[in-house]
Amino acid sequence: MEPHKENMEEYGRLCHERTKESMIKNRQIQDKKETTPVKQSDMKRTRRDHGELEDIMFKLFERQPNWALKQLVQETDQPADGWIVVMHIDI
Repeated sequence: MEPHKENMEEYGRLCHERTKESMIKNRQIQDKKETTPVKQSDMKRTRRDHGELEDIMFKLFERQPNWALKQLVQETDQPADGWIVVMHIDI
């Protein structure tokens, strides 16, 4: 709506209403009291012995020839850096 001489009062009222409406805060704050459970991936993994991890690695590769690093970490519940050390991977 653009101002014209005949409806200048109406335009002023409309602008005033819009300004008042924009100043009203209608957001509400949500209170989160629920605690989120600790995810399995957030828990600290302990490293197994080098020889034990090699044995597990050979058994896994007998079962399936190709593995992604994420799959190995998930299957054995070992940290990724432990696998990198055992497999001598350069990242």
